[in-house]
Amino acid sequence: MDLIQLSGNKASKLKQLSYMASFAYCRTVIYLAMLELSRCIRRQDNWWNLFGCPKTRAQWTAEALVEPMVVRVPDQNLSIWLIPHQVEYVLKELQGYASLRDVHNNCQVSCFERIWELQAILDNPVRASLNYKLSRFLETLLDKLGKVFSS
Repeated sequence: MDLIQLSGNKASKLKQLSYMASFAYCRTVIYLAMLELSRCIRRQDNWWNLFGCPKTRAQWTAEALVEPMVVRVPDQNLSIWLIPHQVEYVLKELQGYASLRDVHNNCQVSCFERIWELQAILDNPVRASLNYKLSRFLETLLDKLGKVFSS
């Protein structure tokens, strides 16, 4: 492999671009704390209906301001206090996430970039049927095992 030797202005520009690129995906701890608040809210069942209620929004705001958000950074956890303006920004952002939900397939944008998530892969009737069949299977399996070990 040949190494290219850069000098002078080209080397300086390359170093500057490299430095700028290293920060292209960096996020402030405040931003990470705001993401954590969004994640906590969107992990709640039926959050998309709850966030429209002013009383619920006030409760979420109060809870977010009472204790810090814990943000994981390399080698440690940081406790970050959000201010009311930041909490309100997160709550307003929920409208966009709610509009992105795919109601037909019961999925939504995850709190992680470029990922969609489902609450359940199987709908309730299919899950109930599967649970019933599994419980029947386990009952017959236990009966058969009991007969094998008793003989």
